[in-house]
Amino acid sequence: MRNNVYRLPVRLLPEYGPMKGRASDRTESGASGDLSSKDEGAVARALAERIADGDRSAEQELVVRYSRPLLYMLRRRAGDADLAEDLHQDVFRVVIERLRDRGINEPEKLAGFIQSTGRNLLIGEIRRSQRRRTYTDSDAIDASADTVSSTQFSETNDAQEATAVRELLDELRPERDRAI
Repeated sequence: MRNNVYRLPVRLLPEYGPMKGRASDRTESGASGDLSSKDEGAVARALAERIADGDRSAEQELVVRYSRPLLYMLRRRAGDADLAEDLHQDVFRVVIERLRDRGINEPEKLAGFIQSTGRNLLIGEIRRSQRRRTYTDSDAIDASADTVSSTQFSETNDAQEATAVRELLDELRPERDRAI
């Protein structure tokens, strides 16, 4: 779909480590001392505020934290790994620009905003590719071509036959033979 897109030699997004906030990441007491032990809404709100304040490390944290679930959803829905990777980067570009500029209404629902942005970009890409797709119905083209060519051929053939018959009739000597 997007095969003609220039690919950068360097990966813009980081390699994915373990997902944060999962039970396997926590210690026995339930707290690991980092953001993963906090309430997801509070973490999302803090990230959104830090990004709005221009903190570039918060942008990196946002990508690391929400990348894997987004990429999983995009790969599953798109069915094309390359398209999913492209959209994955586009989603984070859109989300980070939005957070830098005007923010979102409910920053505690940042994960949902990221997922819905991914779905919307995927839907837009699918619609765009369907609009650009060219369908050829070879049977209809063949039938149309046969109709046109056979009609032209018939008209030309009929005209040549009529000319040949007139010439033969003119060659007949007795008037009676020409009348018949």
